[in-house]
Amino acid sequence: MEISKGIQEKRVELQMVINKFQQTTYLKKNTLKRENCLRLSQEFHNQKIT
Repeated sequence: MEISKGIQEKRVELQMVINKFQQTTYLKKNTLKRENCLRLSQEFHNQKIT
């Protein structure tokens, strides 16, 4: 009984780590998308001016 309790706790810890990793990966992707959009709009403005 104690063994399965320990496994359950480890599983919860692992799930928390996975969730955190997925969140940071998701945030990084969104940040990259936003940076690309900003850069593209900046380039677009620069081309319109010249």
